[in-house]
Amino acid sequence: MKLKLLITAVALGALSVSTFARDESRNLKAAIQSEMDQYCAATKKKDFDTMEKIVHANFAKDYKTTDINGQTLTRDEWMSRIRQQMHSIKDIKQCDLRCESIQVKGDQAIASESIDISMTIPGKSPKKFSEFRKHSTMTVVFAKANGKWLAKSSKTKTDSITIDGKKIAPRAASRRAK
Repeated sequence: MKLKLLITAVALGALSVSTFARDESRNLKAAIQSEMDQYCAATKKKDFDTMEKIVHANFAKDYKTTDINGQTLTRDEWMSRIRQQMHSIKDIKQCDLRCESIQVKGDQAIASESIDISMTIPGKSPKKFSEFRKHSTMTVVFAKANGKWLAKSSKTKTDSITIDGKKIAPRAASRRAK
């Protein structure tokens, strides 16, 4: 009888830990998606100050991002690049960031995320504009510190870029966006 109670207690404990982890993953995914939605709304308005506030609130100071070509930027370098690029963008038609899935293990979490963005950028001649579209997927690592989840790093897994409907290599597109 005692063995049966012990087995039942262990099984219930394991079930409650599993349920807690699933709830924490669901809650974290919802919180991340909410921040992504706010970031996209600011991006569409080209409101860099709001974009930067959202990043500073959700990304660790030592955050690093690695693009498809292996170039790594700190959080501040990444935001500086975005600020610089914002000045040349005529308009942003679409910005969709999605937290596709997330797995929480203790104070660490790994998310699969994607972005779809389209914008009008300067073309080859001063009065001509081009349509830039990008779809990327990335893996993002989060860490929980003092009860707050912060992005620690990200790595782009796939990058598909077109300019005026023509596929462009990611390295060429990043040079053109500078």
